[in-house]
Amino acid sequence: MKPFDLEAAKRGEPVSMEARHTGWDYIGPVHFVGVSSNDLPVVEVNGKAQRVAPEYLRMAPKKRTVYVQIFNKPTDMSEETPSLKAIAFENKGDAEDNVKETSWPVLVAALPVEIEE
Repeated sequence: MKPFDLEAAKRGEPVSMEARHTGWDYIGPVHFVGVSSNDLPVVEVNGKAQRVAPEYLRMAPKKRTVYVQIFNKPTDMSEETPSLKAIAFENKGDAEDNVKETSWPVLVAALPVEIEE
């Protein structure tokens, strides 16, 4: 996970917390509320606003969907020996358009896959 970034949290990017053996024993997503008068981040944990030392916070991974196209492609060794290959596309339309452009047999045109960055 990426280190906590106060400015990114203020913009609404997802934040997570890992506070073991601190009295909270909480690991997971939190809602960033703001900054306290003594410049500590304030997050909502289990319905309660808490000031938290920044070292317990991380930027949560961002999730997004890509569309994977799976097809048979001849290997370099023999035109008769196919192998599975895949390409990921940012949107479903691009994946479906690529089906028309490839000469290899397409097994799956646009399989949605959620990834974390």
